[in-house]
Amino acid sequence: MKTYFYGFQRFLRMESFSFAILAIPCSLSNAQELGPSKMAQATGVQGSIQVDDIQANGVNESIKSENIPDSTTRSGLQWGPLDVHLNAESSIVYNDNIYIQKNHKTSDLIETLSPSLAIGAGDYLQKEESWLTIDYSPSFILFTNHGGNDAIDQDGRLNFEWRPASWTFGLKQGYRQDSGPIVEAGGRVNRSVYDTDIYIKYDLSSKTTFELDADQSINDYDQPLFSYNVWTVAGWMDYWITPKVKLGVGATGGFLDVTQNPNQTYQQGLVRAEYDITENVAIQGSAGGESREFQNGQGNRFNGVFSLGGTYQPWANTTLLFNAYRRDESSRVAVNQNYTVTGFSAGICQVIADKYTLSLLGGFDHSDYYVTAQGVNANSPYNYFFVRSGIDCQITSQFTMGLFYQYQQNQSSQANAFNNNLTGVNIAYHF
Repeated sequence: MKTYFYGFQRFLRMESFSFAILAIPCSLSNAQELGPSKMAQATGVQGSIQVDDIQANGVNESIKSENIPDSTTRSGLQWGPLDVHLNAESSIVYNDNIYIQKNHKTSDLIETLSPSLAIGAGDYLQKEESWLTIDYSPSFILFTNHGGNDAIDQDGRLNFEWRPASWTFGLKQGYRQDSGPIVEAGGRVNRSVYDTDIYIKYDLSSKTTFELDADQSINDYDQPLFSYNVWTVAGWMDYWITPKVKLGVGATGGFLDVTQNPNQTYQQGLVRAEYDITENVAIQGSAGGESREFQNGQGNRFNGVFSLGGTYQPWANTTLLFNAYRRDESSRVAVNQNYTVTGFSAGICQVIADKYTLSLLGGFDHSDYYVTAQGVNANSPYNYFFVRSGIDCQITSQFTMGLFYQYQQNQSSQANAFNNNLTGVNIAYHF
Protein backbone atom coordinates (compact mmCIF):
# COMPACT_ATOMS: atom_id res chain seq x y z
CA MET A 1 0.00 0.00 0.00
CA LYS A 2 2.87 2.40 0.66
CA THR A 3 3.88 2.33 -3.00
CA TYR A 4 0.39 3.27 -4.17
CA PHE A 5 -0.17 6.10 -1.74
CA TYR A 6 3.22 7.73 -2.20
CA GLY A 7 1.50 9.50 -5.12
CA PHE A 8 -1.23 10.80 -2.85
CA GLN A 9 1.26 12.10 -0.31
CA ARG A 10 3.03 14.05 -3.04
CA PHE A 11 -0.35 15.41 -4.12
CA LEU A 12 -1.07 16.65 -0.60
CA ARG A 13 2.27 18.47 -0.48
CA MET A 14 1.34 20.12 -3.81
CA GLU A 15 4.76 19.30 -5.22
CA SER A 16 2.91 17.83 -8.19
CA PHE A 17 -0.45 16.87 -9.62
CA SER A 18 0.29 13.68 -11.51
CA PHE A 19 -1.22 10.28 -12.05
CA ALA A 20 1.18 7.40 -12.51
CA ILE A 21 -0.07 4.35 -14.35
CA LEU A 22 3.23 2.54 -13.95
CA ALA A 23 4.39 2.29 -10.37
CA ILE A 24 1.94 4.73 -8.84
CA PRO A 25 -1.35 4.00 -10.53
CA CYS A 26 -3.58 6.70 -9.18
CA SER A 27 -2.50 10.19 -8.37
CA LEU A 28 -4.02 12.94 -10.47
CA SER A 29 -3.36 15.44 -13.20
CA ASN A 30 -4.89 16.78 -16.31
CA ALA A 31 -4.11 14.21 -18.98
CA GLN A 32 -2.71 16.89 -21.23
CA GLU A 33 0.11 17.86 -18.95
CA LEU A 34 3.60 16.83 -19.80
CA GLY A 35 4.84 16.44 -16.27
CA PRO A 36 4.46 17.50 -12.67
CA SER A 37 3.23 21.06 -12.30
CA LYS A 38 3.74 23.36 -9.35
CA MET A 39 0.99 25.11 -7.46
CA ALA A 40 2.58 28.43 -8.45
CA GLN A 41 1.95 27.66 -12.09
CA ALA A 42 -1.66 26.81 -11.42
CA THR A 43 -2.20 30.19 -9.79
CA GLY A 44 -1.33 31.97 -12.98
CA VAL A 45 2.45 32.11 -13.14
CA GLN A 46 3.52 31.16 -16.65
CA GLY A 47 5.61 28.05 -16.22
CA SER A 48 7.19 25.36 -18.32
CA ILE A 49 4.36 22.89 -17.79
CA GLN A 50 1.69 23.67 -20.34
CA VAL A 51 -1.85 22.45 -20.04
CA ASP A 52 -1.95 21.06 -23.58
CA ASP A 53 1.26 19.07 -23.90
CA ILE A 54 0.95 15.37 -24.69
CA GLN A 55 3.83 12.95 -24.52
CA ALA A 56 5.27 11.58 -27.77
CA ASN A 57 3.61 8.18 -27.40
CA GLY A 58 0.29 9.80 -26.60
CA VAL A 59 0.49 8.82 -22.94
CA ASN A 60 1.04 11.35 -20.20
CA GLU A 61 4.57 12.05 -19.08
CA SER A 62 2.95 11.90 -15.66
CA ILE A 63 2.90 8.11 -15.79
CA LYS A 64 6.56 8.48 -14.82
CA SER A 65 6.90 9.08 -11.12
CA GLU A 66 9.75 10.53 -9.17
CA ASN A 67 12.10 7.66 -8.52
CA ILE A 68 12.92 8.43 -4.90
CA PRO A 69 10.58 6.18 -2.88
CA ASP A 70 8.52 7.68 -0.09
CA SER A 71 9.33 5.42 2.83
CA THR A 72 10.46 5.65 6.41
CA THR A 73 13.33 3.32 5.65
CA ARG A 74 16.08 3.77 3.09
CA SER A 75 16.26 1.43 0.14
CA GLY A 76 18.35 1.01 -2.98
CA LEU A 77 22.12 0.80 -3.21
CA GLN A 78 24.44 2.48 -0.70
CA TRP A 79 27.40 4.50 -1.96
CA GLY A 80 28.97 6.36 0.93
CA PRO A 81 26.48 9.04 2.05
CA LEU A 82 24.40 8.53 -1.10
CA ASP A 83 21.44 6.24 -1.73
CA VAL A 84 21.20 5.11 -5.35
CA HIS A 85 17.89 3.95 -6.83
CA LEU A 86 17.64 2.26 -10.24
CA ASN A 87 14.35 1.82 -12.08
CA ALA A 88 13.16 0.72 -15.49
CA GLU A 89 9.76 1.46 -17.01
CA SER A 90 8.37 0.40 -20.36
CA SER A 91 5.13 0.71 -22.30
CA ILE A 92 3.56 -0.52 -25.52
CA VAL A 93 0.78 1.77 -26.74
CA TYR A 94 -1.53 1.60 -29.71
CA ASN A 95 -2.32 5.19 -30.75
CA ASP A 96 -4.93 5.67 -33.48
CA ASN A 97 -4.01 9.34 -34.14
CA ILE A 98 -0.30 9.98 -33.55
CA TYR A 99 -0.40 13.41 -35.24
CA ILE A 100 -3.67 14.44 -33.45
CA GLN A 101 -5.35 15.40 -36.74
CA LYS A 102 -9.07 15.89 -37.31
CA ASN A 103 -8.99 14.05 -40.64
CA HIS A 104 -6.66 11.49 -42.23
CA LYS A 105 -5.70 9.88 -38.94
CA THR A 106 -2.43 7.97 -38.73
CA SER A 107 -2.11 5.07 -36.28
CA ASP A 108 0.92 3.26 -34.94
CA LEU A 109 2.20 0.95 -32.23
CA ILE A 110 4.67 2.81 -30.02
CA GLU A 111 7.22 1.26 -27.68
CA THR A 112 8.84 3.27 -24.90
CA LEU A 113 11.70 2.26 -22.58
CA SER A 114 12.63 4.58 -19.71
CA PRO A 115 15.52 3.58 -17.44
CA SER A 116 16.15 5.97 -14.58
CA LEU A 117 18.76 6.79 -11.99
CA ALA A 118 17.88 8.58 -8.75
CA ILE A 119 20.33 9.63 -6.03
CA GLY A 120 19.40 10.83 -2.57
CA ALA A 121 21.46 12.19 0.32
CA GLY A 122 20.66 13.60 3.72
CA ASP A 123 17.08 13.70 4.98
CA TYR A 124 15.53 13.35 1.52
CA LEU A 125 12.74 11.10 2.80
CA GLN A 126 11.27 13.17 5.63
CA LYS A 127 12.71 16.51 4.38
CA GLU A 128 12.89 17.95 7.86
CA GLU A 129 16.65 18.58 7.66
CA SER A 130 19.08 19.26 4.79
CA TRP A 131 18.77 16.95 1.78
CA LEU A 132 19.67 16.43 -1.88
CA THR A 133 18.11 14.44 -4.73
CA ILE A 134 19.19 13.99 -8.34
CA ASP A 135 16.92 12.21 -10.82
CA TYR A 136 17.59 11.50 -14.51
CA SER A 137 15.57 9.42 -16.96
CA PRO A 138 15.89 9.15 -20.75
CA SER A 139 12.95 7.73 -22.72
CA PHE A 140 13.67 5.75 -25.87
CA ILE A 141 10.56 6.04 -28.05
CA LEU A 142 10.21 3.76 -31.10
CA PHE A 143 7.40 3.85 -33.69
CA THR A 144 6.67 0.58 -35.48
CA ASN A 145 5.66 2.07 -38.84
CA HIS A 146 6.71 5.73 -38.68
CA GLY A 147 10.34 5.66 -37.64
CA GLY A 148 10.80 9.34 -38.47
CA ASN A 149 9.09 10.06 -35.15
CA ASP A 150 11.56 7.99 -33.11
CA ALA A 151 13.03 10.07 -30.31
CA ILE A 152 15.06 10.06 -27.12
CA ASP A 153 13.28 12.27 -24.62
CA GLN A 154 15.06 13.32 -21.44
CA ASP A 155 13.98 14.35 -17.96
CA GLY A 156 16.50 15.46 -15.33
CA ARG A 157 15.98 17.16 -11.96
CA LEU A 158 18.13 18.35 -9.09
CA ASN A 159 16.60 19.35 -5.75
CA PHE A 160 18.60 20.68 -2.81
CA GLU A 161 17.67 22.12 0.58
CA TRP A 162 19.99 23.45 3.30
CA ARG A 163 18.33 24.03 6.66
CA PRO A 164 20.48 25.90 9.19
CA ALA A 165 18.44 26.70 12.32
CA SER A 166 15.22 28.53 11.33
CA TRP A 167 16.27 29.08 7.72
CA THR A 168 15.69 27.02 4.58
CA PHE A 169 17.67 27.65 1.38
CA GLY A 170 16.53 25.68 -1.63
CA LEU A 171 17.38 25.09 -5.28
CA LYS A 172 15.42 23.22 -7.93
CA GLN A 173 16.86 22.71 -11.40
CA GLY A 174 15.06 20.85 -14.14
CA TYR A 175 15.68 19.98 -17.77
CA ARG A 176 13.31 18.31 -20.20
CA GLN A 177 13.69 17.45 -23.85
CA ASP A 178 10.39 16.27 -25.25
CA SER A 179 8.82 15.29 -28.54
CA GLY A 180 5.26 14.64 -29.53
CA PRO A 181 1.90 16.30 -30.04
CA ILE A 182 0.82 19.64 -28.56
CA VAL A 183 -2.90 20.25 -28.53
CA GLU A 184 -2.74 23.96 -29.36
CA ALA A 185 -0.40 23.29 -32.29
CA GLY A 186 -2.41 20.36 -33.64
CA GLY A 187 0.72 18.35 -34.38
CA ARG A 188 4.01 16.97 -33.15
CA VAL A 189 6.64 19.43 -31.90
CA ASN A 190 10.11 19.08 -30.37
CA ARG A 191 10.87 21.29 -27.34
CA SER A 192 13.46 21.81 -24.63
CA VAL A 193 12.64 23.28 -21.23
CA TYR A 194 15.04 24.57 -18.57
CA ASP A 195 13.59 25.45 -15.16
CA THR A 196 15.40 27.04 -12.22
CA ASP A 197 13.79 27.80 -8.85
CA ILE A 198 15.62 29.39 -5.91
CA TYR A 199 13.79 29.92 -2.63
CA ILE A 200 14.43 31.08 0.92
CA LYS A 201 12.19 30.41 3.91
CA TYR A 202 12.43 31.76 7.44
CA ASP A 203 10.47 30.37 10.40
CA LEU A 204 9.78 33.41 12.54
CA SER A 205 7.96 31.18 15.02
CA SER A 206 6.29 27.80 15.15
CA LYS A 207 3.27 29.40 13.44
CA THR A 208 4.67 32.09 11.13
CA THR A 209 6.85 31.56 8.04
CA PHE A 210 8.19 33.99 5.42
CA GLU A 211 9.16 32.79 1.94
CA LEU A 212 10.85 34.36 -1.09
CA ASP A 213 10.94 32.58 -4.48
CA ALA A 214 12.73 33.40 -7.73
CA ASP A 215 12.02 31.36 -10.88
CA GLN A 216 13.37 31.20 -14.40
CA SER A 217 11.82 29.10 -17.16
CA ILE A 218 13.43 28.83 -20.62
CA ASN A 219 11.08 27.20 -23.16
CA ASP A 220 12.57 26.47 -26.57
CA TYR A 221 10.17 25.18 -29.27
CA ASP A 222 10.92 24.20 -32.84
CA GLN A 223 9.68 26.72 -35.39
CA PRO A 224 7.13 27.85 -36.37
CA LEU A 225 5.98 27.73 -32.74
CA PHE A 226 6.87 30.67 -30.51
CA SER A 227 9.48 30.06 -27.82
CA TYR A 228 9.29 32.06 -24.59
CA ASN A 229 11.18 32.81 -21.38
CA VAL A 230 9.68 33.68 -18.01
CA TRP A 231 11.20 35.26 -14.90
CA THR A 232 9.16 35.55 -11.68
CA VAL A 233 9.69 36.70 -8.10
CA ALA A 234 7.20 35.90 -5.34
CA GLY A 235 6.96 36.64 -1.64
CA TRP A 236 4.76 34.82 0.90
CA MET A 237 3.80 34.94 4.55
CA ASP A 238 2.12 31.84 6.00
CA TYR A 239 0.45 31.46 9.38
CA TRP A 240 -0.81 28.28 11.04
CA ILE A 241 -4.17 29.24 12.54
CA THR A 242 -4.53 25.76 14.01
CA PRO A 243 -2.31 22.66 13.72
CA LYS A 244 -4.41 21.64 10.70
CA VAL A 245 -5.13 24.98 9.02
CA LYS A 246 -2.54 27.24 7.36
CA LEU A 247 -3.31 30.55 5.64
CA GLY A 248 -0.93 32.62 3.55
CA VAL A 249 -0.82 35.86 1.57
CA GLY A 250 1.60 36.63 -1.21
CA ALA A 251 2.51 38.79 -4.18
CA THR A 252 4.14 37.79 -7.46
CA GLY A 253 5.77 39.81 -10.22
CA GLY A 254 6.85 38.40 -13.56
CA PHE A 255 8.31 39.23 -16.97
CA LEU A 256 7.43 37.20 -20.07
CA ASP A 257 9.61 37.35 -23.21
CA VAL A 258 7.87 35.74 -26.22
CA THR A 259 9.58 35.28 -29.59
CA GLN A 260 8.15 37.62 -32.27
CA ASN A 261 5.44 38.81 -29.87
CA PRO A 262 5.12 41.69 -27.40
CA ASN A 263 6.86 41.24 -24.07
CA GLN A 264 4.62 41.20 -21.01
CA THR A 265 4.80 41.98 -17.32
CA TYR A 266 2.32 40.87 -14.68
CA GLN A 267 1.63 41.16 -10.97
CA GLN A 268 -0.48 38.91 -8.78
CA GLY A 269 -1.99 39.26 -5.34
CA LEU A 270 -2.81 35.85 -3.89
CA VAL A 271 -4.09 34.10 -0.80
CA ARG A 272 -3.46 30.41 -0.21
CA ALA A 273 -4.67 27.87 2.31
CA GLU A 274 -3.87 24.35 3.43
CA TYR A 275 -6.43 22.34 5.37
CA ASP A 276 -5.49 18.86 6.65
CA ILE A 277 -8.90 17.92 7.99
CA THR A 278 -7.92 14.37 8.93
CA GLU A 279 -5.27 11.89 7.85
CA ASN A 280 -7.70 10.89 5.08
CA VAL A 281 -8.80 14.34 3.86
CA ALA A 282 -6.60 17.21 2.72
CA ILE A 283 -7.27 20.33 0.65
CA GLN A 284 -4.92 23.00 -0.64
CA GLY A 285 -5.60 25.99 -2.83
CA SER A 286 -4.83 29.55 -3.78
CA ALA A 287 -6.79 32.37 -5.40
CA GLY A 288 -6.34 35.97 -6.36
CA GLY A 289 -6.10 38.50 -9.15
CA GLU A 290 -3.59 39.20 -11.88
CA SER A 291 -2.82 42.44 -13.70
CA ARG A 292 -0.95 42.04 -17.01
CA GLU A 293 0.70 44.74 -19.12
CA PHE A 294 1.89 44.60 -22.76
CA GLN A 295 4.83 46.54 -24.16
CA ASN A 296 3.23 47.49 -27.49
CA GLY A 297 0.51 49.77 -26.10
CA GLN A 298 -2.29 47.22 -25.75
CA GLY A 299 -4.46 48.01 -22.76
CA ASN A 300 -3.79 46.31 -19.43
CA ARG A 301 -5.75 43.20 -18.57
CA PHE A 302 -7.04 42.03 -15.19
CA ASN A 303 -8.00 38.41 -14.61
CA GLY A 304 -8.83 36.12 -11.73
CA VAL A 305 -6.65 33.08 -11.13
CA PHE A 306 -7.01 30.14 -8.76
CA SER A 307 -5.93 26.61 -8.02
CA LEU A 308 -7.65 24.04 -5.82
CA GLY A 309 -6.77 20.41 -5.19
CA GLY A 310 -7.36 17.71 -2.67
CA THR A 311 -7.79 14.05 -1.81
CA TYR A 312 -10.37 12.15 0.18
CA GLN A 313 -9.89 8.59 1.39
CA PRO A 314 -13.29 7.43 2.70
CA TRP A 315 -12.03 3.87 3.16
CA ALA A 316 -8.59 2.32 3.48
CA ASN A 317 -8.46 1.16 -0.15
CA THR A 318 -10.48 3.92 -1.84
CA THR A 319 -9.19 7.35 -2.77
CA LEU A 320 -10.93 10.26 -4.49
CA LEU A 321 -8.92 13.10 -6.06
CA PHE A 322 -9.80 16.44 -7.61
CA ASN A 323 -7.99 19.39 -9.16
CA ALA A 324 -9.33 22.73 -10.49
CA TYR A 325 -7.46 25.74 -11.85
CA ARG A 326 -7.55 28.96 -13.87
CA ARG A 327 -4.44 30.66 -15.28
CA ASP A 328 -3.09 32.60 -18.26
CA GLU A 329 -0.67 31.18 -20.82
CA SER A 330 1.11 32.69 -23.81
CA SER A 331 0.13 31.14 -27.11
CA ARG A 332 2.79 29.18 -28.92
CA VAL A 333 0.81 29.25 -32.16
CA ALA A 334 -1.33 32.41 -32.44
CA VAL A 335 0.48 35.70 -33.16
CA ASN A 336 0.07 38.40 -30.47
CA GLN A 337 -2.27 36.28 -28.35
CA ASN A 338 -2.50 34.66 -24.92
CA TYR A 339 -5.20 32.38 -23.62
CA THR A 340 -6.87 31.77 -20.28
CA VAL A 341 -7.30 28.10 -19.42
CA THR A 342 -9.95 27.06 -16.90
CA GLY A 343 -10.30 23.41 -16.06
CA PHE A 344 -10.74 20.58 -13.63
CA SER A 345 -9.94 16.91 -13.28
CA ALA A 346 -11.11 14.20 -10.92
CA GLY A 347 -10.57 10.53 -10.29
CA ILE A 348 -11.25 7.52 -8.14
CA CYS A 349 -8.86 4.68 -7.30
CA GLN A 350 -9.77 1.39 -5.71
CA VAL A 351 -7.16 -1.03 -4.35
CA ILE A 352 -8.29 -4.66 -4.25
CA ALA A 353 -6.53 -7.30 -2.16
CA ASP A 354 -3.48 -5.02 -1.72
CA LYS A 355 -2.41 -6.08 -5.21
CA TYR A 356 -4.75 -4.68 -7.85
CA THR A 357 -5.65 -1.04 -8.40
CA LEU A 358 -8.61 0.06 -10.51
CA SER A 359 -8.64 3.69 -11.63
CA LEU A 360 -11.00 6.02 -13.45
CA LEU A 361 -9.79 9.54 -14.23
CA GLY A 362 -11.16 12.38 -16.30
CA GLY A 363 -10.78 16.09 -16.92
CA PHE A 364 -11.89 19.11 -18.94
CA ASP A 365 -10.19 22.34 -20.08
CA HIS A 366 -11.62 25.47 -21.68
CA SER A 367 -9.02 27.70 -23.36
CA ASP A 368 -10.15 31.22 -24.25
CA TYR A 369 -7.85 33.45 -26.37
CA TYR A 370 -7.32 37.20 -25.95
CA VAL A 371 -5.12 39.61 -27.90
CA THR A 372 -1.86 41.12 -26.66
CA ALA A 373 -1.54 43.72 -29.47
CA GLN A 374 -3.85 46.18 -31.17
CA GLY A 375 -5.38 45.35 -34.54
CA VAL A 376 -5.51 41.58 -33.90
CA ASN A 377 -8.58 39.35 -33.77
CA ALA A 378 -8.53 36.63 -31.13
CA ASN A 379 -8.75 32.98 -32.12
CA SER A 380 -11.85 31.02 -31.24
CA PRO A 381 -11.75 29.17 -27.90
CA TYR A 382 -11.38 25.42 -27.72
CA ASN A 383 -12.36 22.66 -25.27
CA TYR A 384 -10.30 19.61 -24.43
CA PHE A 385 -11.39 16.63 -22.34
CA PHE A 386 -10.11 13.17 -21.52
CA VAL A 387 -11.23 10.04 -19.72
CA ARG A 388 -8.89 7.25 -18.68
CA SER A 389 -9.47 3.86 -17.08
CA GLY A 390 -6.91 1.33 -15.98
CA ILE A 391 -6.02 -1.66 -13.90
CA ASP A 392 -2.62 -2.22 -12.32
CA CYS A 393 -1.17 -5.23 -10.60
CA GLN A 394 1.63 -5.15 -8.03
CA ILE A 395 3.10 -8.50 -9.03
CA THR A 396 5.97 -8.23 -6.55
CA SER A 397 7.24 -5.45 -4.32
CA GLN A 398 9.49 -4.40 -7.22
CA PHE A 399 7.48 -5.28 -10.31
CA THR A 400 4.27 -3.60 -11.51
CA MET A 401 2.18 -4.19 -14.63
CA GLY A 402 -0.85 -2.29 -15.86
CA LEU A 403 -3.40 -2.00 -18.68
CA PHE A 404 -5.17 1.21 -19.63
CA TYR A 405 -7.48 2.86 -22.14
CA GLN A 406 -7.66 6.61 -22.74
CA TYR A 407 -9.92 8.72 -24.92
CA GLN A 408 -9.20 12.39 -25.52
CA GLN A 409 -10.82 14.99 -27.72
CA ASN A 410 -10.25 18.61 -28.62
CA GLN A 411 -13.31 20.52 -29.78
CA SER A 412 -12.31 23.58 -31.80
CA SER A 413 -13.19 25.56 -34.93
CA GLN A 414 -9.44 25.97 -35.47
CA ALA A 415 -7.09 23.48 -37.09
CA ASN A 416 -6.26 21.76 -33.78
CA ALA A 417 -9.52 19.80 -33.41
CA PHE A 418 -9.07 16.03 -33.01
CA ASN A 419 -10.14 12.88 -31.21
CA ASN A 420 -7.80 10.13 -30.10
CA ASN A 421 -7.95 6.61 -28.66
CA LEU A 422 -5.01 5.02 -26.84
CA THR A 423 -4.68 1.52 -25.45
CA GLY A 424 -1.57 0.23 -23.78
CA VAL A 425 0.40 -1.96 -21.43
CA ASN A 426 2.83 -0.47 -18.88
CA ILE A 427 5.41 -2.27 -16.79
CA ALA A 428 7.84 -1.00 -14.18
CA TYR A 429 10.67 -2.58 -12.23
CA HIS A 430 12.30 -0.91 -9.25
CA PHE A 431 15.67 -2.36 -8.28
